[in-house]
Amino acid sequence: MLDYLLSRYKRINQQTLLKQPAQYKKKYAIIGTGTHSLTNLYPCIWHLGIPVKYIYSASPENAAAAAGRWKDCTGTGDLNTILNDTSIAGVFLSTRPQLQAGMAKQLLQHNKQVFVEKPVGFSIGELKEVIAAQKNNICQVGLQRRFSSVMEILRKTSKDVTGYNYRFLIGPYPEGNCIYDIFIHPVDFIVQLFGTPSIDHVSVQKDSMGLTCFIVLSHGSVKGMLELSTHYSWQQPLDEITINTKSKTITAKYPDHASALVKPTRLFNIPVEKIMPKPLQKEIYLDSTFVPSASMNSLHLQGFYPQLKHFADTVENNRPAAFSKLESLLPVYDILGKL
Repeated sequence: MLDYLLSRYKRINQQTLLKQPAQYKKKYAIIGTGTHSLTNLYPCIWHLGIPVKYIYSASPENAAAAAGRWKDCTGTGDLNTILNDTSIAGVFLSTRPQLQAGMAKQLLQHNKQVFVEKPVGFSIGELKEVIAAQKNNICQVGLQRRFSSVMEILRKTSKDVTGYNYRFLIGPYPEGNCIYDIFIHPVDFIVQLFGTPSIDHVSVQKDSMGLTCFIVLSHGSVKGMLELSTHYSWQQPLDEITINTKSKTITAKYPDHASALVKPTRLFNIPVEKIMPKPLQKEIYLDSTFVPSASMNSLHLQGFYPQLKHFADTVENNRPAAFSKLESLLPVYDILGKL
C-alpha cells in the first residue's frame, strides 16, 4: 500500500510538471544574453515551459545561439522585431543596468507586459518615468528576494516585531553602481517585510576600498538598523537578518536558512532562566543542505523561479499584483537616494 501511495504521489508531481507548459497560451520574448540571464533566468523560463518566440541581443550571434534552447524561437539583433510584433504579450528584460529603464519604457509604450531586472534607473526620477509609461500594463521588477523561501517564512513568523538588525556585507564592486545594483536587494527586502519606513539616520563611509552605509529606519513601532558594505569578501559574503519579537529571536540567512530561539518565560518579570536554567528551544524553519525536491532547488530558494512564474501568470490572466508593481519601488528608491 505504501509503495502504491508513493508511486501515485510521484506520478502526480511528474504529470504536473509535464503539463505545466499548457497553461501558457501567449507568446513571450527575452531581451538579454548575459551571464545572469543565462544562469538564473533562462533555466526557470524553460522549466516553466513558457513559449519564447524571440530572443534579442545586441550581438545577433549570441541571440541566435540562445534561441536554440526553444523550439521555433528566433534570435534577433533588431529590437523592433519584438516591439512591432503584436503577438508578443510579455517580455523578460535583463540587459545592462544603464539600458533597462529606457528599454522598459519603449516596451511599455508598445503595450508589452514587462518583467525588468533591477535597477529600473539610477534615481527616483528615472523610476517615475517608467511608472508613467506603464499605464495599464504590467511591469514587474526583478527583485527575487521578494519571492524567496526566506521571505515567505519571515512573513509568517515575524509577528509582534520590536526591532531588527540586517547585515549585508560583500566584496568590492568596481564594475557598477553598488547602491542601485546591489544594495537595492536588502533595502527592498526590509521595505517588503516591514512596510514603508521613515529614515532616522544615514551614515556613509566611502574610500578607495569600498562603501559602507549604516541606516536607521522606523516602520511605525518597529525600529531597524542596516549595515551595507562592500568592504568585505565575495568568497564569504554575509546576508543575515536578526529579528527581535516579543516571544522569539529569529535569524535568517538568505537564501537557505531561517530559525528562531524561543525566549525563556518570565515570572513577575523575572527571567526564569536565571533561577532554573533550561536548554533554549530552537525552531528550524529552513536549513537547506542538499536538493531533494524542486522547491529546495537553489533557483527556487533564491526566488528566481517563483518570481518568473508570478510574472507569466499575471500576464496570462492580465491581473497585476499590487506588491509586484513598479510603484512598490518608490520607498526603496527614496532610501537609496540618501546613500
